[in-house]
Formats: sequence, C-alpha cells, structure tokens
Amino acid sequence: MDCGLSTDFRFALPIIDSALRKGTAIADILNICSTMHRDCTPIFRLLHYANPASENGGESLGRGTIVEGGLMVPELQQDITDPQTGALYRVDYLWRLPDGRLIVGEYDGYEKYTNPNMNDRRGIQGAVHAEKERETGLYRAKVDSIVRFTYEDVLKQHPMINKLRAAGVPDATMVMR
Repeated sequence: MDCGLSTDFRFALPIIDSALRKGTAIADILNICSTMHRDCTPIFRLLHYANPASENGGESLGRGTIVEGGLMVPELQQDITDPQTGALYRVDYLWRLPDGRLIVGEYDGYEKYTNPNMNDRRGIQGAVHAEKERETGLYRAKVDSIVRFTYEDVLKQHPMINKLRAAGVPDATMVMR
C-alpha cells in the first residue's frame, strides 16, 4: 500500500501486478484502503490498470509507461499462430486497432540471447535466428508491425512512446470515441 501511495504510477504498477499474480485479492486491497485515513486515489488508479498476466516487472513498467504516455493500453501475453507452420508465439503486448490492424510490442531483455537456460543452449546466433523465424511467423499471421523496446527505452519513456506512436498505436482518448 505504501508503495502505491508514495511511488510514481509506472514504478508502482509492477508491484501491484506482482501482488495480484501471487494471489492478492483486489477486495483485500480495497478493504485496507477503506481503513486508511489517506486519499487512496493512486491505489484505485493502479488497480484500474493492474494485470496479473504481466510476466515480469519490466513488462509492467512498460505498460505503466504506455498508460502515462496516454496511449491505448495493450492486451498482454496473447498467443498468435503462424498460419503456415502452426507455431504458436506468445507476444508481450498486442494492440488490436479499430481498423483491424495488429501491432505487437516486445520488451527485449538481453538475457534471452545470452542465458543458455533461456535460449535452449543455442547461443546468441541460434537465439537471433529463432527470433527472426518468430518475426516472420508473426507477419504471416497478419501482424502489421512489431515494435521492440529495451529497458533503457522504457526508463527514458520518450523512445518507447515515440516508437509506438510511429507504429500507429493510437492515443487512449482516440480509442474511446
């Protein structure tokens, strides 16, 4: 609760996402708020955007940056099937735009290239090749754009927001109309 009340929204969102992923009930958080003698508006905002489907803190921080940047909030951890190979690819972020376009956002950590446990011991070259195959499969599945961003992009905010806007992710207010 203290983190949600004293930390910037985008840095508090990973904490709330993690709590929900570990089984904390929203009702319990709301009950605590009802006993506090403080304005819980920041907690209510966090709960509105919280999503236990976020797989790690970096993805949650990225989503918090998207919200603070005023962009349409994506779906999380969506599976997309390559129609040619039948391969199933899970994407970090997916925007289904009103005009039918699909935009994928990928939070890129370097560990998937360098950690043998995360790249099936293929090494960097094998991991890069697998990533290229994955992208090709996503495009065959009618994904229009794939936007990649790093932890540094997320921390600096503008690089991430600019990449998403350039790919066509609309402002949240445009989607609500």
